[in-house]
Amino acid sequence: MSLPSGIGFATTNACSSPKESREAGVVAISRADCATHGTATHCATDGGRVAADLASAAMIETYGAQAFRALVEKLGPTVVFGNEGEWDAIGGSPDTLSVDAVVKRGRLGSTFVVGGVKASLRVVPGPVVDVTGAGDALAAGYFVGGPHMAMEAAARCVAQMGAQWNP
Repeated sequence: MSLPSGIGFATTNACSSPKESREAGVVAISRADCATHGTATHCATDGGRVAADLASAAMIETYGAQAFRALVEKLGPTVVFGNEGEWDAIGGSPDTLSVDAVVKRGRLGSTFVVGGVKASLRVVPGPVVDVTGAGDALAAGYFVGGPHMAMEAAARCVAQMGAQWNP
């Protein structure tokens, strides 16, 4: 599946300058540091969309839930992704944010809060070969076509073998 013109998906490791942010159109925030904030700011200023993935309940607890939530809000994401444990760790329901939110629930599907409207979608039926990359596929699908495409992208991802290390 190719991305429509003007849509890209990058992590801060691959998209670390204002020029790269502008070219990508989307920045997925995966690290909580000053460089990340700068990249997100440049991306948003240039009309791009910023995604924040809560990434780890343990990291949130170590950083401090209130401080982490403040950091996420400071980044100004378009959407925040997290699983149920991560949302619990950050100390709030996804529908209390002023931005869109996604709760990833694995085999139980996902809940999307888009424009303040909450909708839970079941997984798309099909084979499960390997779940590697399912969350990234879900995020990319969301940016390309919204909640339904997010679920389709995740299903296509898990139906095939993911990346493997072969020394």
